Order: sequence, then C-alpha cells, then structure tokens
Amino acid sequence: MKERYSIEIADIQLTILSDEPKDFVESTVAHLDETIRDMTVKNKRCSKLDAAILCALDFYSEKTKADKKIKSLEAQISLYEANIRRLKEEAEQLRAASAPAEKDEAPAAMEEKAAPAEKPARTSRRAAQISIADTQTAPADTAEEEKKKGKLLEIEALLRGSGKDTK
Repeated sequence: MKERYSIEIADIQLTILSDEPKDFVESTVAHLDETIRDMTVKNKRCSKLDAAILCALDFYSEKTKADKKIKSLEAQISLYEANIRRLKEEAEQLRAASAPAEKDEAPAAMEEKAAPAEKPARTSRRAAQISIADTQTAPADTAEEEKKKGKLLEIEALLRGSGKDTK
C-alpha cells in the first residue's frame, strides 16, 4: 500500500508516494541529498538541477550494471542447475548399470551350488571351464566396475559440492 511522504532534497520540499517502508525512504532521501550537496559544494558552477541530473545518470548507470550482473548470475545458475540434472542422470545411469552386474553374480553363485552331484566328471570339467573363463574376464570386469564406481563417486562428490560453492 502506497504511503505519502514529505521529503526534502537539496532544500527542495517534495511529497512522494511509495510502497517502501519509511526507513528505506528516509535512507534513500538522505543519500541522494548528501550526494547532491557534495556536488554543488565541490563545484560552484554545478546547479542543483545539474547535480540531480548527474545523480540520476550515475544511479541509472549502476542500476543497468546491476541488471546485467543479475542476468549473468541467473544464466550461471541455470547452467549449474542443468549440470546438476545431467550429473544426477549420469549417476542414476551408472547405478542402474552396476546393479545388473551385482544381480548377475548372485544367480551364478547359486547355480554353482545347485549343480547336480550325479555327474562329477562333467561338473568338474564345467567348473574348470567356468573358473578359467572367470579368471580371463575377471580383471576386465573388475577394472570396468572400478571405473564405474570411481565415476559414480566423482559425480556424487560434485553433487555434494554444488550446493556449497556456486561461484
């Protein structure tokens, strides 16, 4: 709700309407009055009107710079949010990719335990083939798993860090 304020700037009485609280209006008026008075005292050829125009130019310039900075920061925040979404999706994909590998290990172990004892020769030969195949592929699987886990940990660290530091 707009309030009516009687103010004085550089010995000029004005009445204004503002939505801002009284203390904000008073501090703004005091700052503007001080700036205009400093300009007119430092330069005797500078009239109050000249000083008011220079103040308006200066304040508008600062506002324009602040608006540009705000747009830049909003764009940077959008970029950070997009990166966070992408990293979360990538982390979820890595979790999903590592989950089937863990599920596949359990049935293989159960199959080995449930192998029939009736055919010991075939079972031992099959077990030997499986263990040879496992030893040949295990280092690659382990390296791939370690790579996935490392990438997942890296993404989670980035996600934790994104809330703390947004430069």
